[in-house]
Amino acid sequence: MLEGLAAWVLNTYLGEYVENLNQHQLSIGFLSGAVELENLPLRKDALKELDLPLEVKAGYIGRIKLQIPVRHLKSEPWVISIDNLYLVAGPAARSAYNAEKEKSWQKDHKDKQLQALESQWKAKMELNLPKSGSSSWYTYSTSLLYNIMENLQLVVKDVHIRYEDSTTIPNETFAFGITINSLSAQSTNENWETNSASESDSKMRFKLIELKDFAMYWDMDAQLLGDQSWEDLAASLHISTDKTGKQNNKHEYLLEPVTAKAKLRRNCSPFPLRSRLKPRFIVDLELDKIPLSLSQSQYRSLVGLLKEFERHSQSLKFRKYRPEVPIINNARQWWQFAITGIMENIRERNEKGTLTFIQKRLQNNKQYISIYSKILTADVENNKDKEELEKLEEDLTFDEIRLLRELVFGQLEKRIDEGEELFKKPTEAPSQQGYGSWLWGWGGSSTVETAATHDEGTDSSVDGPLYTEESANTLSSSPPAFDEQELMDFIGDPMADSTLLRRDQVFVVLNFNLKGGSFILSNSTATESSDRPSTIAELEFTGVTMNIESRLRTNSTLFGAKLGALYLRDRMTKGSLFPVIVSPQLKKDEVVSQSRTQFGLFSRLTNPSPYQNQATSINRQKSEDVLFEMTYESNPPGTNVDCKLEVITHPLEIVYNSKAMQGITDFFNTHTKTGLSSKPSELKLTRAMRARYQDFKNQTRQEIINTMDRIMEGENKGEITRWDVHLDISAPQIIIPDSFHSKDATLVSIMLHNNF
Repeated sequence: MLEGLAAWVLNTYLGEYVENLNQHQLSIGFLSGAVELENLPLRKDALKELDLPLEVKAGYIGRIKLQIPVRHLKSEPWVISIDNLYLVAGPAARSAYNAEKEKSWQKDHKDKQLQALESQWKAKMELNLPKSGSSSWYTYSTSLLYNIMENLQLVVKDVHIRYEDSTTIPNETFAFGITINSLSAQSTNENWETNSASESDSKMRFKLIELKDFAMYWDMDAQLLGDQSWEDLAASLHISTDKTGKQNNKHEYLLEPVTAKAKLRRNCSPFPLRSRLKPRFIVDLELDKIPLSLSQSQYRSLVGLLKEFERHSQSLKFRKYRPEVPIINNARQWWQFAITGIMENIRERNEKGTLTFIQKRLQNNKQYISIYSKILTADVENNKDKEELEKLEEDLTFDEIRLLRELVFGQLEKRIDEGEELFKKPTEAPSQQGYGSWLWGWGGSSTVETAATHDEGTDSSVDGPLYTEESANTLSSSPPAFDEQELMDFIGDPMADSTLLRRDQVFVVLNFNLKGGSFILSNSTATESSDRPSTIAELEFTGVTMNIESRLRTNSTLFGAKLGALYLRDRMTKGSLFPVIVSPQLKKDEVVSQSRTQFGLFSRLTNPSPYQNQATSINRQKSEDVLFEMTYESNPPGTNVDCKLEVITHPLEIVYNSKAMQGITDFFNTHTKTGLSSKPSELKLTRAMRARYQDFKNQTRQEIINTMDRIMEGENKGEITRWDVHLDISAPQIIIPDSFHSKDATLVSIMLHNNF
């Protein structure tokens, strides 16, 4: 019985990715609570959700283990372990067009997208609606489901996902792969040591996510592995490591193995957090270094693969007209296919421009909006309305339906803002609440409970500097220093205290820290002295930090970014006196006992050692100095402005090297030696980015015009957005040398003012 239940659960959640599970694959220990599955083959269509011309050539999951603490379900961790996930994908084989199958797949795909859109809106409304007094978030945190989710641990080891292709680009075989040594997510204590959540009595909960040896590679002239047996495939894809823990696999890495850690802190206080010093969530993401590299052959293959994906997406519309015969001796059918494809677009455009079509579409759209609004606000589901809605959706694309549904969402939200009660407040028992309630199981309390707590004098409704034990002890000696914004939040908007996302002063703080990274461009050909391709240029950066603070209660966001240093090294000009063509400008106090003419790059010509030390040792720069710093804040507290922007930069030293610039330009030129068309079409991503840029430019231009008109006319002053902008931009020093090898060379130095 237990085997059958486990098989049903795993079939439900893994059935889209693995072949049919059965009880014979299960190994269950009744006393230990361990459910184990081994050698699960992956389905051929496991990647269908990507909507790309891919299929699984070979792959399986070596072992899935579920460790269930049968005797201590609420106190001990539930462990999910996945070992040896191997997948080899390749270009999907062309199959005959099946109209019914294609229509069914498109309908299922569209239904999933629409369901996700509706679920997202419903989750948003659920989180923003006040909770009723009978539904206690804090009480729910003691439920079984909450404890299971708190103690859930995930351990994934030895993952290798590979795409190999020998047909997209003529006479080239390449393989793109992602490897992961291990991925784990576990509950910890305040010292980030593994333990179960029930062992901690503090108001804080800690989660640690560790990613070890994540890497991406792009191998040229790769060996195809999709036809190998399971044993050979496991041996080929297994990630082997040496004694130091480094991977032994020889790949042409785009991203060499990196390790990252994410530390999550959650404040479990059942009361609103009113202090900016006490956010509900704190996420710290830490990376040591990101070493990136790209060769010219890898770049050409990448461009060729993206073009193939673009061509595939364009050909789906005309697939039903495509002949199933070769072009040779069947030119008439292929010409007819080309004519039909062009004429279909013309006929469709002409049809949509007729008055009859426009009138019918308007009528259908009004009917769709009415029916969908009725479905969302109805207490009981009406099958007749759903059938009418599905009938209307048959002639509409997903983008058209999305626009109509977003219009309905906006109308309903406006009615709610005006005070109309469209949805019943949740009155279910705590054990029947959804995932959103579990998310806040540690962070809420009903109004009744809060009042009772006040009467007992055990805690305060405000968790922060306004009401703490220290302030209570010192109340008689000195008056507390109230923050005006915190005081206004405390006495205002009482309904926000019962809203999931708006009850705390700071909802989440995200901190990202990257110590350094590099990006290397190299040729596809090897040099005479080495079998490895020669390097064109190397970009190196250090001290990248980003901070995001979300204050949903006041609709405020704080974003900050810093860049410590940036170096661009020229690897093409051998023996150059200017090996670093872009670098932070040295300060005068960093060059000791040098005359004024020896500052900056002039000192490199007479005495190159300081420059070499600066180029090779980044630690010479002071830790408190940054090259670039930006801070943006929307709705900043304590001010009368809507947005605040501050940008500070320090000067750069730039050496103009035409040879290096030409080498970088030639690297990204795919018009020659690509094996593709001589005039390749622009990538879909590039066109989309350009279209977005044009839209943004036109929108900004129109907003500026409208703002200037309102200012000149003196109308609608309340709609004007006020900005507080502080710019401290340091101009670079540009050096144009006549020679890169002679110390007596003539050079031109362009030194602008320090700031502008």
